[in-house]
Amino acid sequence: MLTKNLLRYRKRGDGIFPQFLQLELPENKALAESLLQIFADGVGKSLGELEEAKDQIPHKDRVLLAGLFKLLVDKANFGEFADDLIDWRLDLFVQAQAMREEQLFDSLLSYQEEVALAIETPLVTAKEALFADLPHERRMVEFTAIAPEALLDLYNQELIAALLLHATKLKLTIDKTDLITKRHLIKSLKFHGLMFEVLSEEATLVLEISGPLSLFAQDKSYGAKFSHLLPHILLLERFHCEATLFLNKQSYHLQLDESVPMKDKGRGSDGYQLPEVKLVLEAFNQEPGFWQAEASQAILNLGEKNYVVPDIALYQKKGERIEVELFHRWHKHQLTQRLQALMKCPLKNLKLGVEKSLTKSLSLAEKAILSEQHFFFKDFPTVAQLKTLVDHHS
Repeated sequence: MLTKNLLRYRKRGDGIFPQFLQLELPENKALAESLLQIFADGVGKSLGELEEAKDQIPHKDRVLLAGLFKLLVDKANFGEFADDLIDWRLDLFVQAQAMREEQLFDSLLSYQEEVALAIETPLVTAKEALFADLPHERRMVEFTAIAPEALLDLYNQELIAALLLHATKLKLTIDKTDLITKRHLIKSLKFHGLMFEVLSEEATLVLEISGPLSLFAQDKSYGAKFSHLLPHILLLERFHCEATLFLNKQSYHLQLDESVPMKDKGRGSDGYQLPEVKLVLEAFNQEPGFWQAEASQAILNLGEKNYVVPDIALYQKKGERIEVELFHRWHKHQLTQRLQALMKCPLKNLKLGVEKSLTKSLSLAEKAILSEQHFFFKDFPTVAQLKTLVDHHS
């Protein structure tokens, strides 16, 4: 992630305009190649040594240079220092001081060599290990090479993501929305804990994504959720995104569309499934019986622009089907919205699985809805709970 001091953008009025890297410019590709070569040759070198090599690149935009370098540092694997380093260093200092008080040495080098001999460690190794816990002394142990174009792509995406850390509201307009696109977006919104309202659901889908205003003044957690949504937005064929940012104590507008210069926007996905839930489904399917379980592909409309994207589908070959939507502890607001919608429009084949910690804040009316063949789980649902659900349904 790019830090605030590494952001490159221009301001005009209340507008923010990111300074994207143009992928086709030879000088941008050359800069990416130079930095990638430093990291390709950098295994075993310290972060300080890599920074020294970076500073030798003659590029006039030092903020850009530092930003690309930061992204590569984030991708690299730097070794951890030994757990006993602090104790080892203290013992070394105590022993070195005792030797210094006991005898005179001809030179600093002879003193260092005698200390290294006393601790049974080669002098070069001792010097490298002495302050290995300092950031600039960390040594790179692994780096997975990427293409120069991929680094430029990454920079443009991370530039947007870093700006969205300061977002308080986002309006997303999507043209030519099909069912799969709707499901993927709504699933992503729920997964990242984002609250949204459907403003229009005709040929053009318009979503307004926001959160509790109290969060905006306290921290950037909601902006971080916006940035996690970014890859899903960039995958859209045609979109327009307008974000309201609070930056340097002022409000600005950031507008984006499919023209963001990126060669590879990543791959699509049918959404997210927690690995623990996937294991439950596999275990359920190994149990004897007529019911099977799978990741749901449905999208249910409760009316009044309320959509349900279930997590689990329980089904029989003869056609009976139960859709299960899960609410974890980070879905408190979404659960309240769902229960209010179900009061107006109950769905017989929709069941809710709710983490127990969420029930503390529910009203009596909401608890009454959940008592009707829905279930509560701790951390994740179990096979037994799913079997009980289908038994009651039968």
